[in-house]
Amino acid sequence: MSKTKKISVITRALVFCMLASSTLLAQVAVNSVTNRIYAEGSGSVAVIDGSTDTILTTISIPSSIFFGIGINTTTNKIYLSVINALVVIDGNTNTIETTLPFGGFSRIAIDASRNLIYAADSSAGTAIIDGSTNTLLRTAQLNTFVDFLTFDSRSNIVYSIYGGGANLIALDPTTNTSTSSSIFYTPSGLVYDPVSDNVLIAESKGSQSSPSILGIFNGTSHVHTFVQLAQDNGTYGVGVNSSTQLAYVSTGSGPGVSGHVQVIDLNAKQVIASIPVPGVTFGLYANIGVNEATNHIYYMDIPTRRVSVINGASNTIIDTIALP
Repeated sequence: MSKTKKISVITRALVFCMLASSTLLAQVAVNSVTNRIYAEGSGSVAVIDGSTDTILTTISIPSSIFFGIGINTTTNKIYLSVINALVVIDGNTNTIETTLPFGGFSRIAIDASRNLIYAADSSAGTAIIDGSTNTLLRTAQLNTFVDFLTFDSRSNIVYSIYGGGANLIALDPTTNTSTSSSIFYTPSGLVYDPVSDNVLIAESKGSQSSPSILGIFNGTSHVHTFVQLAQDNGTYGVGVNSSTQLAYVSTGSGPGVSGHVQVIDLNAKQVIASIPVPGVTFGLYANIGVNEATNHIYYMDIPTRRVSVINGASNTIIDTIALP
């Protein structure tokens, strides 16, 4: 590794540590099959029963800094990205199965049908892990750091993006080849919608006078369009309910603007609701979990350490869950 890249890795780690210590990272993920929600707490992960919105248990994690949560709904395994490690949790027993010495700095993407896990590592690459053996198969070098990952189950493509970058990278994990496409603005999250074959990207303009957007990149045509959001102070995460074709983008607060979860109709390509969320929505990478089976949406407010439960049918908050 070059001296410049070493400095970049160290600087990047320090920045993420400072952000995490300031509770500016929030992670929540949903297993629609088991109706369990996983939300990072302070050095632990809370396991929430989606039928009662109560915490069943907390799992202590050997790190207080989380960067991503991914779930393989087929194997009921939960994967946590922490600093330079990937923690594997057995969802049946709510215990740590193993800790793998790679990963960190990123979200996690899951190929459930092949039982493959994709996680960015600190060397500007994406680690490809065999979920059946918990072993590293190989690392695909992308020559750029990666903050966000999502998996295209139609075309077997891993999409990734760097939070400070301007390109969406499409990696073919079979051939280890990649292509890149330009995006419009600064990204803060992405998710794949298998129904429309679109990658949805939360993109911030960073100005209340110039609202942010939901970028829509089609995996077949490679055409990048967008939906303009309501007035905001930047985007912080994105989720999608493929069954209802509704996307959810968390947007931040600022002078004269409160935090919201904005609801976008992907067919009409317009914002149909803007849901005020409690607390001051300010931070980085506050992702949104969606339970397609119950049509409930989960959003973690960073300063208050509470998970808001949104009813996707009425676009209203129906419960809040205080994390430990």
